[in-house]
Amino acid sequence: MQQRHAIERVRFDIAFAEQIPQRVIDAVQRKFEERREQLRFGPVQPAEFHQVSFQVGTPSSVLQKAGGWQSLRDASTGTVEALIVNQAGLAYESTDYRTWEMALRRFISVAEFGVDQFAAVVDFRALALDYTDRFIFQGVPVEASPEEILDLDLLASVSEGARKGLYTWHVHRGWFDRLDGRTILMNQNVDAVDGKTHTGSDVRSIQIYTRAEFRPEPNQFVTSDLEAIFDQLHTLCNEHFSSIISESARSMVGMRSNGSGTHA
Repeated sequence: MQQRHAIERVRFDIAFAEQIPQRVIDAVQRKFEERREQLRFGPVQPAEFHQVSFQVGTPSSVLQKAGGWQSLRDASTGTVEALIVNQAGLAYESTDYRTWEMALRRFISVAEFGVDQFAAVVDFRALALDYTDRFIFQGVPVEASPEEILDLDLLASVSEGARKGLYTWHVHRGWFDRLDGRTILMNQNVDAVDGKTHTGSDVRSIQIYTRAEFRPEPNQFVTSDLEAIFDQLHTLCNEHFSSIISESARSMVGMRSNGSGTHA
């Protein structure tokens, strides 16, 4: 059975150590508005966010609501880029992925105006990068064997029926990595899911979500390190994505076992 592969989304996240004042959010919005059309983004829209906080030792929780905004870039295929800014953080995501160098350069050009302003008033709690990859089987879903795509060690944790393609399934794993003295939290979700094509036919796919998150200690981050850190997160995402797919899948996407190659 043949398969197709696509990087469906890449997302950059910056989380703040504490909520920042609304006046800073508004100032960053005004700065973005000066460059919005040049960046080919649409009008800025208000976007509220909600955050639940729990206090250790008590059963109660606090729901916080704060303001923010977002701007989208649309194309004939739908939304291809989004910039979301609120009092908890900044996020940029794109479905128009071509190469890592282009994605990083685009993120910097879209978000750098706000990063420096935010860093001047708040510490960053975390920087994260995530990828969503999808392999789509072309044929009858129950004949779609995940063994054609995924490493057998990963598949050892699912049932024999799932390994043969009879069932959909989900695997989650998480761990800490070390890179250049930085502790990186890794999360990976792998799903066999059923859906419909644009013509209404049944289709089976393997979705792989890989996320690398750096939580800096005090004095462990300055904004001049931003590109280098995201580059490291990208390297880890690639390595761990490559490690769970089969040799034939790596060949399909142009990757080697260490994560290098054209997928990068």
